[in-house]
Amino acid sequence: MVSLYMEGNKDETSDFNGYIFDFNKDGTLVATQPSGAVSLGSWSYDKDANKYRYSIAGTDKLEKLNDSWIIISTSKTLIQLQDDNPTKNEVINFRKR
Repeated sequence: MVSLYMEGNKDETSDFNGYIFDFNKDGTLVATQPSGAVSLGSWSYDKDANKYRYSIAGTDKLEKLNDSWIIISTSKTLIQLQDDNPTKNEVINFRKR
């Protein structure tokens, strides 16, 4: 789940309330809404650049994730990312439920 999504100084975490994200080993990304609707996409990891890349369609909210994200920190339950373009000033945290 998304525990934080900041775009500049604006907290937009609530845009992702109820979404459950599954990052499958085969590179597929599945976002399930509270209504049961499912959006499909993909994810990849660039080890050399220490970045994740997400591509997903379905809603304007989900499409905010379509970018490359630098890893800030990780743990067993949390991954903190920031947009690789510093002018965008976006941060997202995914928390394992």
